[in-house]
Amino acid sequence: MYERRREFWLNYFRGDSKFALPDAVIHGDVAKVRQLLTSGTDINKIEDVPWSSDQYGTPLHVAIWCNQIDIFELLIIEGADFNIVDEGSEGRPPETPIHLAVRLGRRAMFARLWNAGAERKKYPSDWGQGRSLIEVAASEGRADILTDLFSWNQSWTHAEQLQALTATCRQWFSDSVAALMDKCSFSKKELEDLMHMAVTGEPTYHDREWITVHERLVTLEEDSLRQEGILIMLLDKWDRVAGADGVADEPSQLLDRLLLVVSISLFSIAALRLLLERGADPNALNKSTPLHRALGRNFRVLKQCNEAGVEALLKYGARVDIKNDKGETAMDIAKKNGDTKMMERLMQHIRDVERAEEA
Repeated sequence: MYERRREFWLNYFRGDSKFALPDAVIHGDVAKVRQLLTSGTDINKIEDVPWSSDQYGTPLHVAIWCNQIDIFELLIIEGADFNIVDEGSEGRPPETPIHLAVRLGRRAMFARLWNAGAERKKYPSDWGQGRSLIEVAASEGRADILTDLFSWNQSWTHAEQLQALTATCRQWFSDSVAALMDKCSFSKKELEDLMHMAVTGEPTYHDREWITVHERLVTLEEDSLRQEGILIMLLDKWDRVAGADGVADEPSQLLDRLLLVVSISLFSIAALRLLLERGADPNALNKSTPLHRALGRNFRVLKQCNEAGVEALLKYGARVDIKNDKGETAMDIAKKNGDTKMMERLMQHIRDVERAEEA
């Protein structure tokens, strides 16, 4: 997405004298930037693109977008206002340069702005409190910047910490989760809510303008392992918090709730296996069982059922005769979907169980 935006600028502003300064910034033309500033060009002007919903901010914002570190430094030396809030664009909130640097992972630029005294909580009046810098870093998986933020400032509120961890759990950024878990404390209820966020979330891909369904499936195993790692951290933390309370809580109900959520997802097979290994009930019933849900069609991804999930659930003792709230068994679900492969697999499982009982 960021490269697409840069290409847009390169094509749109080329040769247009009205946009001479941002064009020079985009191209990394230090001499041209110096010349334009000397001739009186407004260093803090926010340019609008009339026919586009995109709005990219001041020349300093553009230098951060395009990672032009030399021009970024020149603009600061020449007096650029590093607390101006741009107007945002579709799908992107208004940002100051320091928020933009954090979001894009421009660590050196972020550090320069921080040390220069950039305001850290400045937003348009109609945006209320906005997002803290740690939430911005966490939501983009910037674990290195998160480490800096906690090293340089010890006054992050608990609400800010919780919002940051919620954002990074939703996106499955395991390094950022680890960084926050190391620095912050959370209650059992908060950790349970975070686990729910981890099992219902799904990562986005900022490095691609478009990702096809088939390309998304290629990332399945890697994403699944990231989600599993986050669940392991949260479950282990939950156990430690429960132990510190002096109560050895049984997490079975929590595991069952999570299993019912992940069983439908093609993206959560590692998490599903983890929950089963930790004692989740493969026959937990809340209108339907995990097996019912795994057999359902996932319309977001090639209309497939969760075949790997079905296999894992059967391995851990899922029963095929339990009925959901509509009176349907697992076989009924497979028949309704016309899924002959799963019908045959369920029949094979029934025969295997019968042979085992006879033996």
